[in-house]
Amino acid sequence: MKRLWVGFFLLVFPLMVVWAVTNPMFASPDEPAHMVRAQGIVRGQFDGPYKVDGIPVDDIKCLAFHPEVSADCMTLEWAEAPTFEDSTATNYPPLFHFLAGLPSLFVHGLTGAYVMRLWLALICSSLLALAGAILFVRYPSRFMFLGWALSVTPMVLFLSATVNPSGLAVALGAVIWASGMVLADPGTETDKRRLKQVLAVSAAAFLLVRRDSLLWLGAIGVSLVALNPAALLAFRGRSKAAVGGVVAAVSTGLLWVVPTWSVLSAGNNGRSRWASIPNDTYAYVKQAVGWFGWLDTPLSDAVMAAALVILGSFLLLGLSAATAGIMRALLAVGTLVFLIPLVFAEFRYPYFQGRYYLPLAIGGFFLAGRSLTLAALPKWIEHRLVGVLGILWAVVQVWAVVINVRRY
Repeated sequence: MKRLWVGFFLLVFPLMVVWAVTNPMFASPDEPAHMVRAQGIVRGQFDGPYKVDGIPVDDIKCLAFHPEVSADCMTLEWAEAPTFEDSTATNYPPLFHFLAGLPSLFVHGLTGAYVMRLWLALICSSLLALAGAILFVRYPSRFMFLGWALSVTPMVLFLSATVNPSGLAVALGAVIWASGMVLADPGTETDKRRLKQVLAVSAAAFLLVRRDSLLWLGAIGVSLVALNPAALLAFRGRSKAAVGGVVAAVSTGLLWVVPTWSVLSAGNNGRSRWASIPNDTYAYVKQAVGWFGWLDTPLSDAVMAAALVILGSFLLLGLSAATAGIMRALLAVGTLVFLIPLVFAEFRYPYFQGRYYLPLAIGGFFLAGRSLTLAALPKWIEHRLVGVLGILWAVVQVWAVVINVRRY
């Protein structure tokens, strides 16, 4: 298990380091606001204005939402500390910002900001590697490895290598999916006690990362129940304490969410609701695959098309070979990925962004990998299919970095 974890970690962490050091500072949605909140939270401040190290929060205004402007417009000069700043992330749950802010206790200024990015890349890489190791121990095949690799879209790397809570949410979602899938497998021979502990800790942490974490945790839970409904009944029957823990966790999540999640605000902006569905859905998918910066740096049309063909082909192959349980789970994930953004758009357009549902969507690739593993296809088909899709996916990842750097 440890050797597997190291292998998965060494695959993903260097990619995140490249993203962290080549992406201009603040070039991630609300990154200055999250840095401000992180520096405050780690010092015991839960409300703004936060005492910070002189972070130039307004520098990004010359760049954000302006794809024609290069990163040269920013000075990135820190003011003499301390300064006091408000943050639009003040009502977020505290875990992400506490973790993100730890480096700021020791390193300050622009160097400290980059260390913060690298620290988060280390955490996210560790969690993604843990998910990969859990899956590969139970399903040791190239298909399972490819499913894990495809779940790490360029957007996942981008988010995990900047100061943005969506990166940690995706990484924790991967661990929840991996441990939940193995626990729901009636044929597993792994250490269930340890996996239950991993699942409980990752789910509890997940609830304290984003304001909408409870929604996505519930959606993942529904999908896992669809995978094996009997596992839920057995779990409930064996452990009333565990059920009580789940209720307590959900209640805690609601305490964070309800006071701050103004679902019925923002409105529709007079949109034609049904006519907007195809464009909205396609935009969310592209945002989940690779739409960087402040929604101003999408993958080129050719690279996006290649990425969608690779991802779609793998999912369709997994669906075609699926058992009844895996098919139910895949359909549940697909339905929720489609419907939840539309509900958001009904009340809060254009609040929703594709990166929000990544913790749920990545489960589809894990399920497809498991499906193809259990299908026991001839080895030559497995080798060639995984080889072709893997090489193409590597090309997409490289070009994603190049496209992002060229934009700036």
